[in-house]
Amino acid sequence: MKFVPAKTAIAEAPASAEVKSQEHSAHLICSRSLPGGCLQNARKNSFIITTLLQRLNPKLEASTYMEDNIAILMADLTGYTALTEIHGPAGAADMIDTYLGIVKDCLVGDSHLHEQVGDEVMIVSSSADHLLTTAQKLIETTSGKNNFLQVHGGLHYGRILKRNNKFFGTTINLAARIAGKARPGTFWCSEDYINALDHKMPFSFQAKGKHHFKNISEAKEVFELTPDSRKHFKIDPVCKMLINEKETAIVHPLEKHLLFCDQTCLGIYQRNNAN
Repeated sequence: MKFVPAKTAIAEAPASAEVKSQEHSAHLICSRSLPGGCLQNARKNSFIITTLLQRLNPKLEASTYMEDNIAILMADLTGYTALTEIHGPAGAADMIDTYLGIVKDCLVGDSHLHEQVGDEVMIVSSSADHLLTTAQKLIETTSGKNNFLQVHGGLHYGRILKRNNKFFGTTINLAARIAGKARPGTFWCSEDYINALDHKMPFSFQAKGKHHFKNISEAKEVFELTPDSRKHFKIDPVCKMLINEKETAIVHPLEKHLLFCDQTCLGIYQRNNAN
């Protein structure tokens, strides 16, 4: 399953009638008290809007409206749909449980799992360095686990609007779009993300050129995070699971280079490729 990119307009985020009324009043105050042409900038300034809203309603918490720069990682499992079809909902549920456990074990610093939809997770951090280390650990761990799936994803750094623990803005959209471009077993990141890093030396990046993304006006330079080490593994051609323990895998009787996680996948492959 994929995250549906959120639209950037603040007014499109869910809000109560009372909050919407307070927003309207705040915008009116801005328009009357700021010079011409400043209203658009005022709407983008969370400090002004939040301050005015709090004056209108002293009980309103500052955390209700907040803009901030954050690092975002969108990651999902390659081949999850194929695995679900072959191994059923129970196998898919087991995979997700294992995946979430791996994600939590890989979190570094203040990185935390913000949202999960199906096989896709959204991890956020105030530190681009912490989140990049999290991403690298996630690749290393998943690629070394037998009978698991490869992970791929996108990393971006930018400004978001936070309302009621929900994030809105083009930063979210672009992170999701970049994730869709990444190859299995890789994470791609934006140039903005690399520029946000305090320490680039521990990591290796490969330039992937400029790419156009849906609903993003300008082409963006993207880079691929290169893992510290390349693990050698086989992939089940049917359910797409990784075969790291060859001694426990099922070998095709004729095509010895093909390995399967179980007899079911071998049987499906043989039926689909029968002459």
